[in-house]
Amino acid sequence: MKNIFATIPNRITAIRFFLIPVLWICAWLDLPAFIGIGMFLSALTDFLDGYFARKLNQFSEFGGRFDAFADNLMLPSSVIWLWMFQPNVFLDNALLSAVGITLYFSYILVGLIKFKQFANLHLYSTRIAALALYFFIPFTLIAGQYNPALFQIAIVLFIISSIECLAVLLLISEFSDHLGSLIYVLKRKR
Repeated sequence: MKNIFATIPNRITAIRFFLIPVLWICAWLDLPAFIGIGMFLSALTDFLDGYFARKLNQFSEFGGRFDAFADNLMLPSSVIWLWMFQPNVFLDNALLSAVGITLYFSYILVGLIKFKQFANLHLYSTRIAALALYFFIPFTLIAGQYNPALFQIAIVLFIISSIECLAVLLLISEFSDHLGSLIYVLKRKR
């Protein structure tokens, strides 16, 4: 059996994957600043695994699914950590938070039902939203308070990307995680 961690991108994704339980320990130890620092490291690994997969031409079906699985564990965990240490973010912005979380889980559920996998689409909008969230959440956990303007930017980008992901998943018949955007999918359907 081939070693699934033989490639550099999969090793980098494994760092993010194994970082999650470490960050949960930090949460239980009431160390939000360490979670924030760990999330910055997670963001770096999220960027680097894709970069090296492209640079070294080391794409694999396992690598794509592993990356999606790590992302889909990190995002809900980071939302829970934010709730644990800064619940006012959600209390002050209940409607936007509820819409964002509902849309995210809706497209995850559609992917699981339709394609029987975590359908983590690498659209341009998801990359921009991830960047905003990877900035907002760690910054908030490290600072011990949140900036409402940064939250609004991050949540609006997250909502837009979740809507686009949901639309793409409903339109495509065969899963591919590198589709670019809804516009590209619509052009291909013509």
